Amino acid sequence: MNKRPYTMRARAASAEATHRRILDSAEKLFLEAWYDEVTLEQVAALAEVSKQTVLRRFGSKEGLFAAVADELASRSDSNRAKVAPGDVERVAAVVTGDHERTGLTACRLEAMEARFPSLTSILERGRSRRREWLEATLGDLLPPRSGKEYRRRIALLMVATSAPTWKLLRHDLGLSRKETERAVHDLLMGVGTLER
Repeated sequence: MNKRPYTMRARAASAEATHRRILDSAEKLFLEAWYDEVTLEQVAALAEVSKQTVLRRFGSKEGLFAAVADELASRSDSNRAKVAPGDVERVAAVVTGDHERTGLTACRLEAMEARFPSLTSILERGRSRRREWLEATLGDLLPPRSGKEYRRRIALLMVATSAPTWKLLRHDLGLSRKETERAVHDLLMGVGTLER
């Protein structure tokens, strides 16, 4: 009797489970602490694997963080895909919901970007994805796609939906989640009412 296919499937399932534990552990730590405070040793301990296993799978702390960022971005993209074009209220709700989960981490990362150049490309990808989504979803609030006015309006939409804006409203000024959502909605609508 040949047990090899079963053994290979079991190994693959075990490897996938290990990969998942490492990613989940890294996500938890990166969401709770500053990037430079998280160590591969901490990730390995939480995932119940060796540091060498983490390195073998992700190559480096930067590689691990990039994998976590990709996973978070994928979840965010999934939420954003459910928003109908022109639905400003839903855009505000989705942005606020995303920031409730990852906003403080995003603010910490932006504060550290100059010190850790490896973060720049990850943060830029996130900004680019959000910009493309805003252009596709809130295109009615924007003038024709050329010139200074378009650049100004898309910049305002980016500011209205940024983690630092959410943090200011939610944490620094003490608004509730619903109030923050409404404030983001009002900021987005304000961009749409600007004179061209």
